[in-house]
Amino acid sequence: MVAINFYHLTRSTPEAALFQLLSKGFEAGHRSVVRLAHDEDVAAFDTALWTRDPDSFLPHGTATSKHITDEPVLLISNDENLNKANFAFIFPDASAENIDFYERVFFLFEGASEAQVKEARGRWKMLKEKGFELIYWTQDEKGKWSRNK
Repeated sequence: MVAINFYHLTRSTPEAALFQLLSKGFEAGHRSVVRLAHDEDVAAFDTALWTRDPDSFLPHGTATSKHITDEPVLLISNDENLNKANFAFIFPDASAENIDFYERVFFLFEGASEAQVKEARGRWKMLKEKGFELIYWTQDEKGKWSRNK
């Protein structure tokens, strides 16, 4: 069964957290899809990934890429898995449908946003009721992630 991870961002920006998590997954050979709520969000994250760190490269594409199925990381605003990803990163207001076939799902939300925390709680409750394994992650003062039980 898919492992579902909730990442409660308190120190990192969404872009920084995503870059860190995607990089680890890419280095381990995983393919990822990043679900964002709107095409404007896709464009913003696309730019952020290209400009994040000039000394590193995280290959990725969007729905307008020529070789979508070959992209190890795909940024989208729907719930399709066009690059046959085994990891899904889902941001607030993005579709949480069709997640059963992923190995791992990551819900990222900002702790400073009451709306995002409320949405995450609702998603947690719904997924718990469906019997999914849920894991909750928080950041310490230095931004290091720790798993809470």
